[in-house]
Amino acid sequence: MSAQQNVGAGGDWRSAITEQARNQHLWKLATNVVNGLNEPQRDAVMKIVYQSEGQAFSTANSAQEYVMMLNTHMESLSQKIKAMLGNASTANNAMGQSGATVNPA
Repeated sequence: MSAQQNVGAGGDWRSAITEQARNQHLWKLATNVVNGLNEPQRDAVMKIVYQSEGQAFSTANSAQEYVMMLNTHMESLSQKIKAMLGNASTANNAMGQSGATVNPA
């Protein structure tokens, strides 16, 4: 039985996925997550994304589980970032609408 045949039967599915394919898939998923972030934020998020992908790749029992874990993590990360950005925007708006002024010295 070849590795390709074993992929669907719980065989060595990892060998059927190239590093290039993993990176391409990850970038497609991450593009939506990092859209609108500044460069330091994107770098920090991508570091988390790559760490999570590596963990999913090494712990998943099948290619389907790997993709499911990756998609679930990306959705969770996206929601957390949206919430963070929403909270920051709300805080900035509240500060701007407070009517407080700064008197020059």
